[in-house]
Amino acid sequence: MTTLVIDTNIFTLTAKPDDSGWEESHELMEWIGLDRFCSYILAVDEKGLIDEEYEEKAKEGYPDSLGSFVLARLADNNKIVSLPGKSYPCFKNLPSQLDKHDRAFLMVACQTQEHILISQDTGFHEDNSCLNSLKSNPGLKIYWVWEAKANI
Repeated sequence: MTTLVIDTNIFTLTAKPDDSGWEESHELMEWIGLDRFCSYILAVDEKGLIDEEYEEKAKEGYPDSLGSFVLARLADNNKIVSLPGKSYPCFKNLPSQLDKHDRAFLMVACQTQEHILISQDTGFHEDNSCLNSLKSNPGLKIYWVWEAKANI
């Protein structure tokens, strides 16, 4: 099974058909939550920052969306794992728009065997010294939603 870290914006985009990335987010949620359900596990942080953001922005904000359905299905089938986050010294050099929740997504992605983070947050895709060093070691891979299916 492949362990993924998926930013909240991927789940919430499934409820916003007029937004850029809606179609790709919807396809990815169908892929993970329906078509290839047995192939994936979702990783979150032990501190609960990722769960907090999922709860606030996805489950409560868009309770009838495909993203909320997939989150519930993963939880109901014990396909969400909590991992300790590991901070890296370079985090002090991350883009300023990446808040504590974003850093939790990074920390957890670096702890999974696959090191995969899927996000539409532009801060994760900037040319940044910290992000570049995490891509080298431990081998972090950050995908836009339209790249994800082909790479997971």
